[in-house]
Amino acid sequence: MYKQAHYHTTTHELLCIVRGTATIQLGGTDERARPGPGPSSESSCTTINVEPGDVLLLPAGYAHRALQDAGGFTMVGSYPIGAEKWDS
Repeated sequence: MYKQAHYHTTTHELLCIVRGTATIQLGGTDERARPGPGPSSESSCTTINVEPGDVLLLPAGYAHRALQDAGGFTMVGSYPIGAEKWDS
């Protein structure tokens, strides 16, 4: 996952954590993206810690980024056939 906030306007994203741990910020990091809870701002974001076995389903337009990882962090992303690249 990128360290910069990004989102996919028209594509849902399924992420499966395979190895390592990371802290991920969800929502509210980009004015063009659908905000997380509350107004679109850093303070309204949700921050989560992920580990192997965790699965994230991110709706189209939902901003996300990696804040930090413990090294060796690996995840697998699944996207619909023909999905566009991230666009933020």
